[in-house]
This record gives sequence, C-alpha cells and structure tokens, in this order.
Amino acid sequence: MLPPVNSRLRSDGFGSARIPPSVLILEVKRKRQDQNEELLEWVLVERREEVERDGKTGKVHRAKVCIYYWDLSGQGDANDVPSGDFLGSYDARWNTVSLTAGALDTGGYVLIEPCRLRSARLGTYLMNTIVAWAKQWPDAQVREVKLLSSDANGENRVRRNRFYRQFGIEFDFIDDDESAGVSRPMLAQALTTTTSWEESITEHNLVTHARQTASAVKALKADLRFVRQDLKKTSRELGQAYQYPFRWLFQRVVNDNWPRTISATVIITVLGFAALKLT
Repeated sequence: MLPPVNSRLRSDGFGSARIPPSVLILEVKRKRQDQNEELLEWVLVERREEVERDGKTGKVHRAKVCIYYWDLSGQGDANDVPSGDFLGSYDARWNTVSLTAGALDTGGYVLIEPCRLRSARLGTYLMNTIVAWAKQWPDAQVREVKLLSSDANGENRVRRNRFYRQFGIEFDFIDDDESAGVSRPMLAQALTTTTSWEESITEHNLVTHARQTASAVKALKADLRFVRQDLKKTSRELGQAYQYPFRWLFQRVVNDNWPRTISATVIITVLGFAALKLT
C-alpha cells in the first residue's frame, strides 16, 4: 500500500506531533546601518529532508536536511535558483551529525548572502532549524566547525562568535583575538535552540500569505481605478480653468462654498425686500 501524499504547503498532525509546512514566507525586519530606519524584507524558505532507513528495523542509517532560502525583496535573477542554503547531515555508522554540511566533511561554516540580509537574525533562524533537527540523535557527536581569520574583520568577529555560542557551541581559538579556531567536541544533546530570531522574523504560511497579497493587490487596483477617475476629472477642470478662468473661479466659489453662497443669497434677498419696503 502506498503511503499518503501530503501537501508541503500545510501543516501535518496535531498537538506536539504537529509538523510545520516545509515551505514558508519569512517577514524579516532589519535596520539600515547608516540611518535609524526599519526596513522590511521578504524571504521564502523551503525545507527538504532525505532519510535512509533499514528495511527491517526502520532505523535511520543516514539523513540529510537542506534549508533553501530565496531573497524575494532583492534585485536577483528572475530564475528559481535559491539565494543560499543551510545543510545538516547524520550518519549512524559514525554516530555523527554535521551542522554545516550535507555530508560528514571536516569543518565547515555558514554564511548568509546577500550581505543585506545579515544582522537581521536570518542566519539564527536557519541554523536553529538545523540544530533542532540534529538533536533528534542526542548521543551523536557534533562534527567540528571551523572559524577562519579571514572571516573575522571588525565587528563581524564578535557577531560571528556570538552566533555559534547561542547554540551551545564553544571553540578552542588559536589567538587571543578569537579570530580563528575549531569547535570543541560535544554531543548533540548539549546543543541549544533559541527563540531570539522571533525579535525580527515572523513566519507566514505561504498559501495564507499569497491569498492576503492577492486581496491587497485587488484592493490597490480598485483604489487605482478611483484615483485615475479623479485624475481625469481634475484634468478636465484644469483645462476649463485655462480656457475660462473667470467662469471657473465663479463656479469654484459657488460650488465649493455653497452653504455660504446660499446664506449670502438669502441675506441679500432679505435686505433687498427690506430696502424696497422702506422706499
């Protein structure tokens, strides 16, 4: 019997066993460095997982998770190539998990591109997903992470080191500046997840977000239609003002101030009748 085919765009299950959809839209808030201005970015993320199991026992032999992301707000190519990806892997033969590669390669590190999306906790969000996935094998050794001195310029060094430490990863550095080093041996159960990404990132269901966007576009088109009609009316009135300036001015005085015009007309009429009676 074939297994059920589930949609990747909606959640599966209920309660604590609920599995989120594998495709999400992220609303990312970041601040422009040269100005105290909050900017909004949109990122699409997709999670794909491959698992190789024993045919008899169902035990996992190998597993791999890929988190792809697309920068929807940037001026990138019009094709469907992801802006980047975060990878994780597990191999039962070596009882080891990697947080930075799709295979048990030595070392590795993560990087967010384009640079515009850094310092907005997008890397924290993606790495947190990898860490949470790796913790399902608590007794597995965590493959080492290598930090390079070439990636430790200025404030980036402090931010980079803090990034890994929030997940419980500590390093043995080769210098006092903590610019280069290798992560210390640890088990996956010692890894920690974080919710700090929630300060700047909001998850949106892709279908719900698409429907809301379509509704907003429809409302904007309706507003645009009214604006165009009002613009045509204004253009006609402007043309009349150029051709017949005195008539246009009189119409504006009468039409735009009709309560005062009526009041003035009534007062003038009453005064006129009063003047006639006096004579």
